[in-house]
Amino acid sequence: MILVTGGTGLVGIHLLMRLCKLPSQHIIAMYRSLDKLEKASVLFLENNTLAEWKLIEWVEGDITEIPSLECVFDAYKITQVYHCAAYVTFQRSAFDTLKKVNIEGTANMVNFSVDYKVEKFCYVSSIATLNSETNQTVFNETSRWNSEQNNSGYAISKFGGEMEVWRGSEEGLSVIIVHPGVIVGEVFRKGSSSDIFKNLKKGMPFFTNGGTGYVSAFDVAKAITELMDSDIKNDNFILVSENLNHRKVTQTITDIYGKKGPFFEAPKFLVLLVARAEYVLDNVFGYCPKIALDMVDSLFVVSKYSSKKIEKALDFKFEAIIPVLKKVAKNVIN
Repeated sequence: MILVTGGTGLVGIHLLMRLCKLPSQHIIAMYRSLDKLEKASVLFLENNTLAEWKLIEWVEGDITEIPSLECVFDAYKITQVYHCAAYVTFQRSAFDTLKKVNIEGTANMVNFSVDYKVEKFCYVSSIATLNSETNQTVFNETSRWNSEQNNSGYAISKFGGEMEVWRGSEEGLSVIIVHPGVIVGEVFRKGSSSDIFKNLKKGMPFFTNGGTGYVSAFDVAKAITELMDSDIKNDNFILVSENLNHRKVTQTITDIYGKKGPFFEAPKFLVLLVARAEYVLDNVFGYCPKIALDMVDSLFVVSKYSSKKIEKALDFKFEAIIPVLKKVAKNVIN
């Protein structure tokens, strides 16, 4: 029996799309609100059948509430856990919520999985936790956390979640941790990579010379199901299809919208000025910044990630990311 947390999120819903196509399994998926569940169902049914949707047993629950999790683990004999639930934001004012959900919530999931003798546990983390060598040209799974860097609250919380999962492995839980790059998937709600497309619908004349790794939501779902069905355990894997510079991504999306693409390279001092102004607005009014202060450096750094480990371990092949960017951009128009 499989339990999926964050079933209505970007990774969660794409994971459920895949799980329902695999050999018959009892799938339990957690959700927090009916509104999110309804939106997730629309996306699911655009890609899957109603019969497959009915294979999922939806359970209302909250990973930060012990009684809520107790009900789930008491009611079902869970053998595998896909922990996809996470809070994603770069607002500094939301740091307490990030810690509550991404660290405490993950600790709760690990504790219940250990106590109820779950066979295998998958944690969806982020490439944001791989940052140890400032002069490293390509990051891999040996890259480690560097507390000396100017880490975002989100990165800190995801690293804290990882520590809870590794702690679970020391207590006998078989675990898998994955580090996806920027996840690109069909847009059905606010947050995560969906904001990239919504913010570019009016065009974007500016660009910065940084870059990072990208991966499709379907590839994340495919990779974690294959890892969970393999004999691999107590290991971590980077999930990045391609490393792209920010200008290339922006140009690809604005071309689909028929809008003016990036032509002016924004100087760092100007971006920093905007980020500081938005930081003040965040702290005073709770304004959600478009340019998070913690993320300014990353806009000017080319960070590259290697997925050779999973490609070798599973003979895994990623889909090209540019066609995925174009497809999602077109869906936003529709």
